[in-house]
Amino acid sequence: MTKIAITGITGRMGQQLALKAFADSKLQVSLLLLRPGHALANKKFLDYPLETTAFSADLALDCDVLIDFTLPQGTLAHIASCEQQQIPIVIGTTGFSATEIEQIRACAKNIPVFFAPNMSMGICMVEKTLNTITPLFDEHWHVEITDLHHKDKKDAPSGTAKLLAQVIGNQRPSEVANVDIVSIRDDASVGEHVVKFYNDFETIEIKHKAHNRGVFVDGALQAAKWLVYQPPGLYSMRDLFKKK
Repeated sequence: MTKIAITGITGRMGQQLALKAFADSKLQVSLLLLRPGHALANKKFLDYPLETTAFSADLALDCDVLIDFTLPQGTLAHIASCEQQQIPIVIGTTGFSATEIEQIRACAKNIPVFFAPNMSMGICMVEKTLNTITPLFDEHWHVEITDLHHKDKKDAPSGTAKLLAQVIGNQRPSEVANVDIVSIRDDASVGEHVVKFYNDFETIEIKHKAHNRGVFVDGALQAAKWLVYQPPGLYSMRDLFKKK
C-alpha cells in the first residue's frame, strides 16, 4: 500500500484526489495539506481518519509520495521539502516561469519528480499524434491552438496549450515554428484543446475534451503509484504511457 500526501485540499482537484484515494485499496492517505489560514470546509472528509495541517517548510511528511495541484509558489515550497526528505512528488500545477521550471529540473536530479501540465492519457495520445503528423505539413500550413477552461483557471494560455505548442514547434522549421494560441475562459468547461492546421484550401483539427476532472484525478493517482518505484529523474505522462 502506497502512503500519499495531498496538497491543495481546499481546491477542486485536491478534494477529488483525496476522495478517490480514500476509495482506492492500494492507497493510504496519510496527510492532507492546507494553505496557511485556510480551513477544510468539505464535510465529506469528516468520515475519514486523517491528519489535516497547514504546510510549513519544516513539516515532516509522513508519506511515500506527495501529490501537488496548487500554485507555482506553493509547489516550489513543497518540492523543496520533498527533496530535503527524499520523497517523490507528482506535480499537476501549471503557470511556472522558465526559471521555476529549471528549479524543478534541479530537484529532479535528487528525487523522482512527475511533472505534467495535463494528467490525461488522451492528451498524451494527442502529443504523440502531433509528433508524427506535424513534419508532414509544409510552410503553407498555419497552426492555431484553442485553449478552453473554466473562468477560475489562473494561467492563460494553459500548461497543456503550451505543451502542445512546444511539440509542434519542435517539429517545424524555425521560420514557421510559432503557434498561435487562443485562450477562452468559460464556466462550463473542465478543459478542451483544439489544434488546427489550416491553409487557404482546407482545415484539419485534432480535439481533446475532458468531460470531468476524474480523468486528471485518475492520471495523477496512477502516476503516484508508479513514481514511488522510479529512481530520481524528471518524468511525464509519456513515461507512464510507455508502461501501459
